[in-house]
Amino acid sequence: MASISTDPTGLKRIVFIAPFDDGKQKTIYLGHADKKTAAGILLHVERLIEARTTGQGVTPDTAGWLNTIGNALHQKLARVELVPSRTHTTAKPTMTLATMIDDYIARRTDVKPGTVLVMKQARRHLCGFFGAGRTFDAITPAEADDFRRHMRGEYSDAYTSKMIRTGRAFYRDAIRRRLLTESPFMDVKIDSSRNPDRQRFIPTAVIESVIDVCPDPQWKLLIALARYGGLRVPTEPLSLTWDDVDWAHKRLTITNVKTANHGKATRVCPLFPEIETHLLAVFEQAEPGNPHVITRYRDAAQNLRTQFQRYIKQAGHESWVKLWQNLRASRATELANEFPSHVAAAWLGHTEAIANAHYRQVTDDHFASAVKASNTSKHPDERVSANPTRNPTQHIAETGCNDKKPSFHSNENRPAFPSDSSHCVSLQSTSMGPSRFELPTSSLSGTRSNQLSYEPAINRRRSESFLDQMRVA
Repeated sequence: MASISTDPTGLKRIVFIAPFDDGKQKTIYLGHADKKTAAGILLHVERLIEARTTGQGVTPDTAGWLNTIGNALHQKLARVELVPSRTHTTAKPTMTLATMIDDYIARRTDVKPGTVLVMKQARRHLCGFFGAGRTFDAITPAEADDFRRHMRGEYSDAYTSKMIRTGRAFYRDAIRRRLLTESPFMDVKIDSSRNPDRQRFIPTAVIESVIDVCPDPQWKLLIALARYGGLRVPTEPLSLTWDDVDWAHKRLTITNVKTANHGKATRVCPLFPEIETHLLAVFEQAEPGNPHVITRYRDAAQNLRTQFQRYIKQAGHESWVKLWQNLRASRATELANEFPSHVAAAWLGHTEAIANAHYRQVTDDHFASAVKASNTSKHPDERVSANPTRNPTQHIAETGCNDKKPSFHSNENRPAFPSDSSHCVSLQSTSMGPSRFELPTSSLSGTRSNQLSYEPAINRRRSESFLDQMRVA
């Protein structure tokens, strides 16, 4: 389609036939460009010719290259009608929205098939709303807000948020590839992906009744792994092999299929008794030479959800939303009640933040435990006296005698006072005024003056009588 030629003076040029201009021959003069640079320009020129001929957008690599080349080379491309002339210092790419997304998905070979499926769903929604043939850089932030409102009118907030986050990933990649400078989805509000209305705590009694109606030991084990081990169904149970079972130490090694790309390939959790019973039953029927624990339901087309709903109905229960995830969430809630938070999170293969946001729930048992604790506790004032009829605000008076009243009717420990001596307790009620001085009555008036007026002679005689009695003793 295009070729490089060199004239006798060493100047290079690209010559091509333009199908979009009646097959005319056109030339792009490169000057004293080296061979490697000329070959790189030739590659992009051929892509521009194809895009110009077919009317499609250019590839992301070429669009990014157009943004980085100088005005001189860009003007040479404009003269041969491969690109529009630059009216400003920067040129805008002509890539369509569909081309940009398709190129991104094709390059993401590091993600799992489920993630690719989400990307394709986002492509369908974005191209359906904005138009597949629209240039991706023409979408404005206001239009991105319109897209969010449209999605919320048709789908749940959680699904809408997932589509917007995926759209942000598309445009973030375009920014990093220098195809544009800002994303229209940058400031679009993302609602919480958590939906408490879809959370259910599934009691063990319900699960045991469902397990009882299952005729197949592998189905029983599958449900037990989800409810008592918190395994993600179907990926983690289907990845479980007999080598992952440590019978001696009662442990299971779980392959973290979901988080393997984040440096958490495996985790170890206890072989809970509720799982061990069903695991032994499957082991007794295991086929020799087959390493997998679950062998009958490994087909990707196997619909585990539908069959699980049938068993729930046979057990006499109504099906709940998020069949498998709510089993995992129920186990996460139970483990958090019994073990430290970081231990429970490590056994189930998620962070504590994720567990709090998406798994752990407030159950009826939490309320019952709180009410029981409240009934068994007593108010601090109620512990002052064992007598329930006593007013809690009344306190026992201090006696200063270790709560024992002295007895003077026995000779034990009786002081050797004469029989006519006064009891010492009577002194507490005896008023004793000052013996050497008294307050001036002139400074007192009225009743207060009368109360503080004492007879010094009387007080002196009382004191002398008391001292005489002490000498006799």
